[in-house]
Order: sequence, then C-alpha cells, then structure tokens
Amino acid sequence: MGQLRCSSNCKLPKRSAAISSCSSTQQASYRLRPPLATDVPKLAAIEQLCGEFSANWSTADIQDELGKAISRVLVAADSSSDEALGYIVGWLIAGELQGS
Repeated sequence: MGQLRCSSNCKLPKRSAAISSCSSTQQASYRLRPPLATDVPKLAAIEQLCGEFSANWSTADIQDELGKAISRVLVAADSSSDEALGYIVGWLIAGELQGS
C-alpha cells in the first residue's frame, strides 16, 4: 500500500471521490494491481488529463497495449473504492523491463 500525494495544482476531475478534496496536505491510499477491463475508459481519461506528459493513448490504444505479450501494466487503485488513479506501462524485453 502506498500514499499518493496530490499537488495544489491537481488537474484530475473533481468527480473522483479520492481526489475531490485534493490539496497539498492530503493523501490518498492506493494499491498496485493488474488492470481490469473496466479500467480502460478511466485510463484513457487519465491520458487526456496528462496533456504534454502523455502519449495521449485512446481507449483502443490502451486495449491494444493490454493485449501485447511483452506489455506489463500496473494500475494504482484507490484502496477504498478500487478506482483507477493512475497506471504504468512497461515492456519485458530480453529479461529487462523497459518503460518510458
């Protein structure tokens, strides 16, 4: 279990219960888990929110990535609601995990 710190310029949607009262002093508990098919729309929404820091993957891009044999994906999910808060993608190539 980890702690997710929200910055004072948090841009995540206010409808997210874990982020709704986001401030620089609050923390949300999360856990890492494999992605679920139901996470895909939320992950695509996170991509749209990340702007210049994102590859801007669409729902189809994320679904495609989840189907790749070399792809390794972990979702940071809220400990209480299990809602996806973020994710990381890497490729397992020649025994090494590579990410960008």
